[in-house]
Amino acid sequence: MRATLALVLLVATAGAQTARPDDIAAVMRRANAWQLAHPVMPAGNRNWERATWYTGVLAAWRATGEAAYLKQARDWAELHQWQVGTESGGANRLFCVQTWAELAAATHNPFALAPAIRWLDTVAPNSPSGARLWYLEGGRHYADSLYGAAGLAMLAEQTGDPRYREWMHAFFWDVTDAIFDKEVGLYYRDERFAGQRTPRGRRVLWSRGNGWAFAGLARLLEHLPANDPQRPRYVALFRTMAAALVKCQGDDGLWRPNLDDPAQFTMGESSGTGFFCHGLAWGLNRGLLNRATYLSSARRAWDGLLRSVADDGKVQWGQLVGDRPAPVKAGDSHEYVTGTLLLAGSEMVKLEQPESLIGSAPHPLQAQIDRYLAGRDRVDGFTPTGLGRNDYLRIVDGQVRALRRYQAPNGELPDPVSGKTYYAAPCYAHCVATLAASGYDTDADLLASGMLAMDYSVNALAKGLTAFRDRHPDFYIYPVMLALEQFELVAPTQRLAAWRRALAAIDPAKTYATYDNPGNNWQLVHAAGEFLRARQGLVDPAYVTSALARQRPHITAEGLYLEGGAPFAYDAFSRYFLTGMLHHGLRDEFYRDACQRGAWTSLLIQSPSGELPTGYRSAQHIWNEAELTTVYETYARHYAAAGQPALATAFKRGARLALGAVARWIRADGSGYVVKNRYPIEARFGYEGYSEHVNYNLLACTKLCAAWQMADDSIAEGPAPADVGGFAVVLPRFDMVIANAGGTYAQYMTHGNGKYNPSGLIRVHLAGGNPLLGPSDGLLDKEPCPAGRPRVLAETPEQVRFEVAFDGWGDTVTLGRDGLLLQRAGARTVRWPFLEFDGQTHTAVANDGDRLWLERDGQAVELSGPHWRLEPDLLAHRNGLVRVAVAEGEAPLAVTMRAAR
Repeated sequence: MRATLALVLLVATAGAQTARPDDIAAVMRRANAWQLAHPVMPAGNRNWERATWYTGVLAAWRATGEAAYLKQARDWAELHQWQVGTESGGANRLFCVQTWAELAAATHNPFALAPAIRWLDTVAPNSPSGARLWYLEGGRHYADSLYGAAGLAMLAEQTGDPRYREWMHAFFWDVTDAIFDKEVGLYYRDERFAGQRTPRGRRVLWSRGNGWAFAGLARLLEHLPANDPQRPRYVALFRTMAAALVKCQGDDGLWRPNLDDPAQFTMGESSGTGFFCHGLAWGLNRGLLNRATYLSSARRAWDGLLRSVADDGKVQWGQLVGDRPAPVKAGDSHEYVTGTLLLAGSEMVKLEQPESLIGSAPHPLQAQIDRYLAGRDRVDGFTPTGLGRNDYLRIVDGQVRALRRYQAPNGELPDPVSGKTYYAAPCYAHCVATLAASGYDTDADLLASGMLAMDYSVNALAKGLTAFRDRHPDFYIYPVMLALEQFELVAPTQRLAAWRRALAAIDPAKTYATYDNPGNNWQLVHAAGEFLRARQGLVDPAYVTSALARQRPHITAEGLYLEGGAPFAYDAFSRYFLTGMLHHGLRDEFYRDACQRGAWTSLLIQSPSGELPTGYRSAQHIWNEAELTTVYETYARHYAAAGQPALATAFKRGARLALGAVARWIRADGSGYVVKNRYPIEARFGYEGYSEHVNYNLLACTKLCAAWQMADDSIAEGPAPADVGGFAVVLPRFDMVIANAGGTYAQYMTHGNGKYNPSGLIRVHLAGGNPLLGPSDGLLDKEPCPAGRPRVLAETPEQVRFEVAFDGWGDTVTLGRDGLLLQRAGARTVRWPFLEFDGQTHTAVANDGDRLWLERDGQAVELSGPHWRLEPDLLAHRNGLVRVAVAEGEAPLAVTMRAAR
């Protein structure tokens, strides 16, 4: 089943090309120039044919910033003194008003609206002040009229007069109720066609008529407030039409004149296609349409339009003026045909313009970044991990299948040991949706279980905080929204509609445990989900803006997220959500720059084993590295798009090293170990009080799904800071020095936290070595943890040296390709904890007094010192049972660690 669906997806995306924004703009410029040189309508015309062209002209100006478009539109407006159209139908008179309203906003000229307002207040049969059905044409409702509705939305936006919006709602929904076919999700041109059939017995659904409606919907929504009670209804209609339209698209990217019977007239038609391309790209750019479902369709539509543009710029294959499907010839064109091309291009420019996460703000660790960059070319024998994009889903699929057996009839996934659920259900839903939508695992029963988890999750959110027995709704909304995007490809329409209704009913103030509380990352987590909900048009984004503003004090100069105890786990956790928001369209320069700095900081301090630095609570959980895969894959993609491939390869390497760190901790049944030890899940060994087998494995998996979605296998791996070294990173607010030289990596705590980690050396990882031979985490001392004063002494590609001075004693640490040297002054002992038992296997230990050998899984390290003795007791540690080796001698002491030869 996997291979079959994968083939279908491949066929569906064939021919969908990524166009360069500059190339799109060039085609638009050429088409508009041709139309200016070859007008169809007389000079004094301002009716629908020319007015449609000019809506495209101003859209082109907004998309490209080219002043010539703005001047062209202004000259046209001034020629007509801002008067409404001269058509008998009231809706058509609003086509040119849209251009006047947009110009009024752009040029701060409110007087430009006066003629339109005067006409709207006039008692006349074709004005809303004079007739209830002012928008009819010959007594009929007609689809073309809906393109004028946006004019009323614009006037309401600019004047604040609610009458215009009320008129628009009444007009739009009356036309829709009269001629919209709910069965197919498309419009008849007018009542005459509702019962007609073609010779083949198919409906008569005019392409351009539906184009007016679909593009009109997009333009209306652009100017409709997020809190308007009618907005969800418009959004639902927009999505219904989008889903119906992509089913009608031809293999060449074009739509035929009759959407329901493409064989009636078999040629592709450009005016309807232009409208549809515009609407699809607009929906993608605003987050209202799923990229996985609609991006290919929009791109194929643009490809088809490009083939319709002659070398001189004439937009061909555009059906001439009419009211129904008709045959089209290559030379057929009109001013409105050019307008639809400009509308389509204006959104395609934005769609193909990568929303870059790459800024230019300075980094306080730029010197360390420069040292890494200078050393990249000197890395010998660089070997890629060999991991690829589908390895993310391979791990997810194994986990989901292992954990599915715990699902309850209501969709929850309680932990088999504790019975707690936390937020396993939404994470499970996201994972199953991704597996199904990607084609990796299309098992129908698995999909049904994922939809059941989604049912439970969205309904709980709609009910509010009291529906959560473990009081963790804050963590539901983000994976739920990610799941919704994937389910759009595989879930039934009715199920999707029910989920959206439930999601629209969420009241943040009554749902989230930390609503409006910026004390820790919980507010940031639910704000990220609310951001995605706002992108779907389900909520006003005002709360997200407020929450993000209040979260800013948590961000350090290095771009890391700081909360109580300074755990690196919660820094990476928080940046996972921030980076996701930025990639999905958050416009916030502060967080863009902060997250870019944070991405680089975390890449600098990643260990050669791909691990996140340890420290404080939640260290050693495999979801730590899972969140880094997403952050690094995202920056790999954005650096590649920004034309910086070398930096993209560094982040790609970071992502795959982190993925490898997760992959090392998969149990025989396919699930993960949660914490990096091999004890059975019933022992909960090394767990925090909140660590749960099902919940935390699925938390890791939802992040791996997000990484899969970001991953681009065309970006290769290149040496990352973990491979190169040559620098030391001092993080004062984390009480930490992290250094790397030639792949030898050390983490030194300058002030122990008194609960998890002592002052001193808490981690040593050797490139290519077993990270557990370490130490890999600090073993808390019984004595109070002192505060030290760090100073970096040397940073070269061959050697890094730093010192930490305490009252009465101090350490100097030297790193190089051959290993690590610890020199201690003012003390006669060095305690060196090492893992002896990880819950499954023992470390082999040999000691001849001056040297200590540690070996596990075929890898060994050698420790040298003045005299080694082993303390008899085994101590509990997050990785397992630890024995303490003590080096004793006269001060100063020297201890070395290197890979055993």
